[in-house]
Formats: sequence, C-alpha cells, structure tokens
Amino acid sequence: MAAQTFPATSPPHVGSSKDVKMRLLKNTMGDGYVQAGSDGLNPQMSTHSLVWDTEDVATVDAMVLFLEQHLGYIPFLFTPPGEAEQLFTAETWREEYVGASAKTLTVAFEKWFGGTP
Repeated sequence: MAAQTFPATSPPHVGSSKDVKMRLLKNTMGDGYVQAGSDGLNPQMSTHSLVWDTEDVATVDAMVLFLEQHLGYIPFLFTPPGEAEQLFTAETWREEYVGASAKTLTVAFEKWFGGTP
C-alpha cells in the first residue's frame, strides 16, 4: 500500500519549528582524544514541531483521525515548509480548544527512514 498524504488544508503556523540531531558513534579516550563517526546510513534525525492555529473543528478532527489511523508508526507523506515531500510518523500531538468552532493542533512529525507498509 502506498503512503497516504497528511490532510492539512493550510500550511502550519509561523511558530512551527524543526529540530535536527545527528546520530553519532563516539569513543572518548582518557586523554581527551575522540573518535567519532556517523551512526548508520541516515544519521540526520529531524523532528518538525508543527502548529495549525485556530483551525475549524472539522479540519482539526480530520487531521487527528488521520494521525489516529496511522497509530504512531505507520509512515505518511508531508511537505514541510520550504522542503520536499518526505515520509514521517507522529506519536504525539495536542489539541487545544480555542473557541466553540475552532481548535489548535500541535503535532511532532518525526522523519521516517524505513519503508512503507
């Protein structure tokens, strides 16, 4: 089955961010000398902390349903602002009610390097 695309109807809020962590193998010697190298074929890990601010309830509910159906481990496609489309998973998110007809969704997308199920 091909990966589905995250159903965002608008780009994430300006306050969204991207965190990058390099996975390294390090060996520190007693005299301060360090041996280091990348860990694996894809050592650059990234997490996008994305916010959809004050969206209508139905839009946020559709995005949350999509996340629930992907169970935190099934990868999906998403195009981060200014980047190419990539595979991600999402284990955590937060819904905030900001009015009778609006919600804010905050979600962490983790870059996925495995295959699609």
